[in-house]
Amino acid sequence: MLPGRPIKKYVFYPLNFRAYFNIFYKKLIQDHVKVDEKDELYENALKLLPYISELNKALLEYVRRGGFFATSFSENPLSLYEAYKDAILSEFLKTERKESVFKVIIRKIIESYGSRISENTIAKDVNVSHTTIGDYLDVLEKLFIIRTFRKIEGGGKTNYRNLKKVYFIDPFFFRVMKIYSVGKDIDDDEMPLIVEGIVGEHLAREYKEVGYLHFKSGKEVDFSVGDVKVEVKWREKERNRYNNVDYVLTIDEFKKSDEQLTLPISIFLYLISSDKFFYELT
Repeated sequence: MLPGRPIKKYVFYPLNFRAYFNIFYKKLIQDHVKVDEKDELYENALKLLPYISELNKALLEYVRRGGFFATSFSENPLSLYEAYKDAILSEFLKTERKESVFKVIIRKIIESYGSRISENTIAKDVNVSHTTIGDYLDVLEKLFIIRTFRKIEGGGKTNYRNLKKVYFIDPFFFRVMKIYSVGKDIDDDEMPLIVEGIVGEHLAREYKEVGYLHFKSGKEVDFSVGDVKVEVKWREKERNRYNNVDYVLTIDEFKKSDEQLTLPISIFLYLISSDKFFYELT
């Protein structure tokens, strides 16, 4: 290697929804669109409407199977539960941290999925400091098991001290870790939160500094990408929402106003995702 030549590192994530659909359903001739190009995204979304039934069917399967080839080819993806659970535990325990603490943290992540959480909140359930909890969360993120989203303040600055939102990087990880920590599979009530996490993960793979917004009024926006605000509405949410957003993502609703696009989640995911399999680490 030449002196001074920077080393680039890449990660091979589980398939994003675009790649999953192209491989296991049909490849659509539709370009990737940047999330801040609303007009272009709208025009391309119109072209995908004839495929909405197939895209939605694929999204439901993506929730069940995740973006792994093994689970996608398996008749029953949960037959691979032990293999994936053991793989996650094996990698984590190599860091010489305690499984008992890991299990509590995983359970708290699942219980608070889609909501803001702090190290102090988790620490109440286990006899370790909030600093230790932060260390465990950092390790889980470096092992590509979870993704952490932080609050974006005015001016676009990321607040690293405020409450955070934590999701698994793949929906099948959610299933495996819920069975491991809680003893049961996902239920219908968790579907909106799992889909919310999928949207966040897809945004985070394509853009830097993806976070969430929370206002003094208590209102919240699921995800913020620069000046673009994204709200996920698989079902009507009970919590207080901020209405001034760029995208409202639903199951099958499609409409456009002067400032806002309402799009099916499956179409949005397909369009904003790139065709990449390897992502450069920054």
